[in-house]
Amino acid sequence: AFQIVDDVQNFAAGPIQKKRGEDLTAGKVTFPMAAALRALDPERRSRLAEIVCSPALRQAPDGCAEGIALIEAAAVLEPCRRRAITMVEEAWRQVTPLLPPSESKILLHALCLKLVDLAEDV
Repeated sequence: AFQIVDDVQNFAAGPIQKKRGEDLTAGKVTFPMAAALRALDPERRSRLAEIVCSPALRQAPDGCAEGIALIEAAAVLEPCRRRAITMVEEAWRQVTPLLPPSESKILLHALCLKLVDLAEDV
């Protein structure tokens, strides 16, 4: 779940990120990128695949920007983030009966929530 959120943040415009599109530039096929390839129409899917598969295209500023735009146009970033949140919620429902009530349990839950940006000030 954390990796999915990290991958989403790599494509989303925001104040905290390394370099937008860094995964694309490196040729890493991430969960959001795979989701975009499934969601795009054939023409745009083909173009995104072309960018991803070409080091020259994906590393050129214009090619990377076009790839990011295609991923954004696929409207998969928020659904991917929601899937990560659901993964954490489902995992917590499974593990919580196994852990006795304690400060450690509360802190573990807070950490899990923070890792997928569910908690604002943990």
